Amino acid sequence: MLYRSVMFPGIGPNMLLARIATKTAKPNGQALIRPDQARQFLADLEVDQLPGVGWSMRGKLADMGITRVRQVWSSSKELLMRKLGAQTGSSLWQHAHGIDNRPVEPPKARRSIGADVNWGVRLTSDADAHKFLKGLSVEVASRLSAAKAKAKSITIKVMRKQAGAPEPAKFLGHGHCDSLSRSVTLGNYVSSATEVYDQAALLFVAMKIPADEIRGMGITASKLDTDSTSHTARPSGPVPAKIAPTKQGVFDPSKAPPWMAALQKQVAAQQQQQQQEEEDDQQEQAVEHLSGDQGGTC
Repeated sequence: MLYRSVMFPGIGPNMLLARIATKTAKPNGQALIRPDQARQFLADLEVDQLPGVGWSMRGKLADMGITRVRQVWSSSKELLMRKLGAQTGSSLWQHAHGIDNRPVEPPKARRSIGADVNWGVRLTSDADAHKFLKGLSVEVASRLSAAKAKAKSITIKVMRKQAGAPEPAKFLGHGHCDSLSRSVTLGNYVSSATEVYDQAALLFVAMKIPADEIRGMGITASKLDTDSTSHTARPSGPVPAKIAPTKQGVFDPSKAPPWMAALQKQVAAQQQQQQQEEEDDQQEQAVEHLSGDQGGTC
């Protein structure tokens, strides 16, 4: 069976090779990798082009003298499992040889549709903010129409500049902000730009955020009529009574930004997983060694 990449015309016998074919095909071509061509395409790829090889794993492989896929071929599967952990080592060996048994699953039904803009947002008045919301509402309505869906819940997301925050390093970027959101669940489904805007505008007014402090805005439509769970959703109270005005956060230069905290959490989880795999491997080796000693005792 051949798999075709969804975004670009890359075709291969499994997901791994279809993905590699896709990269070869960009921007306007088409690439087909047949099973007997797998090693040819994989040989000179950097090892971090394989699934599951991040910066930490790349460093470990570099210490083993492995930077290219062809160099993985020179290592036995057992060695990789011993050095990297049973699951990780086995997976790396398989991918380096063009083996990928991951099943291709159909895309899951969408549960929300939205539009966000977090770059270049500089508003000077409430009129500007409402004009911006109308533009977002038109885009969300267009995406709802394309998906042939209607929504029962509308959420507005606003990035509000923190008090005392410096200018962002990226030109017209959002910089240090508080990410705020408010939502309302309706008693009926909506889909038109006017309907989406009417609810988003009520939420925005209730938040009472000065226009010149806005660095990003977004609207999300959820509880779609294509999602069976939305049919039992109960409507919330009127918007002005439901939410209180938001407070502006204060910039703290000593506090790591949210993206840094998320990255640190991800790295810690990876390190914990690798440590657990190493401990499991050590236990397996200890058991094998003990079994060998007992087998050789008369």
